[in-house]
Amino acid sequence: MMSPRHFVRLSRLAKNPPGRRRMIVMAIMLGISFLIAGLEKWDIWPDWATADRSRKIHTTTVPTDGSQSGD
Repeated sequence: MMSPRHFVRLSRLAKNPPGRRRMIVMAIMLGISFLIAGLEKWDIWPDWATADRSRKIHTTTVPTDGSQSGD
């Protein structure tokens, strides 16, 4: 559900719409975003331009095969 803040912003936008130049810039930016998302979805986007989304924590594991028990 939308908060009341969003309704206030939408009413201000309806009363005072942005200029033509700003609308063109916003449309171009939206188009570029969709183009990049499409290239990434179809696996055409190069690997060097992809951000690493997960932080990998490198940990060392100790083998637990039971050979070094304290008995």
